[in-house]
Amino acid sequence: MIMKTRKFMVLFIALMCSATLSMAQPGFGGSGSAKFINGDVKFLKGQTSLNVKFDYDNMLVGNLSEEAYITQETQKQNKMKSGSGDSWATKWKADKASRFEPQFMEWFNKSIKKLGIVATSVTGDATTKYSMIVKVIKTEPGVYIGVSAFGHDAGQETYITIMVSFVETTTPATDLATISVPKSVGTATSFANYDTGLRITDAYVIAGKTLGSFIAKNCK
Repeated sequence: MIMKTRKFMVLFIALMCSATLSMAQPGFGGSGSAKFINGDVKFLKGQTSLNVKFDYDNMLVGNLSEEAYITQETQKQNKMKSGSGDSWATKWKADKASRFEPQFMEWFNKSIKKLGIVATSVTGDATTKYSMIVKVIKTEPGVYIGVSAFGHDAGQETYITIMVSFVETTTPATDLATISVPKSVGTATSFANYDTGLRITDAYVIAGKTLGSFIAKNCK
């Protein structure tokens, strides 16, 4: 009886670890939605390249401005451990270029591959006819406190909301199309999920996949 119980426990732990590792993959089980605010993306048909620029001006983090959020979290963490808040603030700012944007770009490009378009975040490249501006309206860091008995994240959801505009690179004042991608929820689950940056990174993966799939579907 004891041996059977031990075998069951070993099997249960193995299955849980396997599920955890699988769910830690970017965008596991996640999905989002997108809709046109104005225009369409038919002008992208036949294009081979697309400029991408990320815009964080006036972004909300939770219900605060990004500046206020950084100040709040820096002070809170410094009280718990001297210097930890300053290290956190440096990492928060660096994550945009080192984690969030690359993952968005990777999964966006995978989703539009069939169109023959390669998107790159090369600033000031006027040789590419069209540019896409990804404005991050809100980042909700959420609160992760573990996995519930039903296998879902317990705590507050982590997500981003973006508004995407398309312009001609040489005449950026005129929008050709605007697409809203609300509440892309990061769903990766692992023991490292207490890292806010990991959860937000997954939200960028979902946003990139959702936007790319939407464009591929409507670029006919």
